[in-house]
Amino acid sequence: GVLDPNNDRKIIGNGQADVQGGITNRFTYKGFDFSAVVYARLGGTLISQAYQPLGGYLTNMDGKRNGLAVDYWTPTNPTNEFPMPAATISSQQTAYTTLGYYDASFVKMQSINFGYTLSGTLAKKVNAQAIRLYLNAQNPFFFYSPYIKKGGVDPEANGTGNQGVGDPGNLGGRSPLTIGTNTPPTRAFIFGLNVSF
Repeated sequence: GVLDPNNDRKIIGNGQADVQGGITNRFTYKGFDFSAVVYARLGGTLISQAYQPLGGYLTNMDGKRNGLAVDYWTPTNPTNEFPMPAATISSQQTAYTTLGYYDASFVKMQSINFGYTLSGTLAKKVNAQAIRLYLNAQNPFFFYSPYIKKGGVDPEANGTGNQGVGDPGNLGGRSPLTIGTNTPPTRAFIFGLNVSF
């Protein structure tokens, strides 16, 4: 029943995934070709600078307009997600940094490629050996991600250790995965044409 900061502390989370991997499928039919890559990371913990009040200049968690939309505690909303909003965080304790800890699990479609190779007769009309039209989608969507469900952008880390976050310490002896203010993995759609002469 006595708060003891030295003995009551414990390591939460782990910077290592339980399972990590991907799968690639390729299909062809006549002139059409299709391939897709699904990438998954299950387990582990990530630290997001956006949700750490003391992690930097990005947010103060003060409940003001244009701030993050989080589930703050209020007398009419007694949740345990985030503490009551305040103009400033009066206590500079490192405990506030744990607000940025999230499940690092995700399953995402990493890329989709769809193409069509024109017949040799059409290619020869422009003195080419082959002509292929294609569409490539990179990071088009997620199947599953607790971090995105809570309002995050992309759970694929863009740093490790203390890059972009405040006082990460270590997670289970491992350097933590971090999401700072660097550019996250982008979603891109590319249309193209391959011509072989």
